[in-house]
Amino acid sequence: PSEEKMIEAPLVLSDEDLAFLRLTLEVFPVPESPLRFLDEEDREPIEPAETFESLVRRGLFHPSGTGATEVMRRRIEAVSECRARVSLSIRGDDSGLEDFREYFVSDAVAVEYSHTDEGHEFGPPHSEDELAHRLSSLFRTAPEGSNRELRLSAGDYLVFAVFARDVRGLEEDFSSEPMSVDEVLSYFEEPESRFVRSPNNDSWTRSVANLARLRVLVVRDHGYELHPTLHPLARELTADRHSAVHRLDFLDDQWLMREVNLYPTTDTVYRLGSSADGSVVIQELSVSGLETVLSRIVSTLPNLLESE
Repeated sequence: PSEEKMIEAPLVLSDEDLAFLRLTLEVFPVPESPLRFLDEEDREPIEPAETFESLVRRGLFHPSGTGATEVMRRRIEAVSECRARVSLSIRGDDSGLEDFREYFVSDAVAVEYSHTDEGHEFGPPHSEDELAHRLSSLFRTAPEGSNRELRLSAGDYLVFAVFARDVRGLEEDFSSEPMSVDEVLSYFEEPESRFVRSPNNDSWTRSVANLARLRVLVVRDHGYELHPTLHPLARELTADRHSAVHRLDFLDDQWLMREVNLYPTTDTVYRLGSSADGSVVIQELSVSGLETVLSRIVSTLPNLLESE
């Protein structure tokens, strides 16, 4: 195959292939690498001559024996000498896992890795910007220019969450009667917990009025209901069908995690998070908006300890 096709195609290696690469000093797995079993089990190739010939035929090893070709070297190094791991979890119906992917990052190069019955599969190397683009392409997004964003106080979000729960299970025509303010408040008649203060009527009436002003709630004959455009999001929230992108950096003293929670619907995708002032952010994302959000998660942080 041409070198261009080899660069883009997934690379599948067996335990024997990896043991040979370890023997020839091509693999130096760090403790966080999924290839660490090579050192832990002191793996050595069973048939080194045959394995060498196989790797040469596949264009993965130089016939002169000088080492792995660029096609393989960059993938192996990113996974074996990884400094971070990026994972994507997409939830399906009933919160079942629909898709899960892991990428290992070293020197700003990300490589997807998985271990299957076929062997150890290494995807093509990507820059971190390319990884953000690749992950964002897996979601259906809003049209460009329509990045709707809501910033709600903690109290306003609790009211929103109750109305969202009311939507769950209704038929698509939403013919059931919406919740009144009194019905909203009835959810909070339980004794106060250590963490959440039971709301009073005045504060919750103000929150309902604020959500109505933001067009999150709309007035109907029987009271308030969630705006119809937010019903798909409400169903995903109450069913807890969230998807997530995580980045875990393997720092010397401690690990650092960054993440973003996403709620895909049939037509778009929402980000649910918080801001520095404690407000809850609900943002509908276009493809460029999603790429920006994911870039902040998957990109390597600058080393503030290094001098310019």
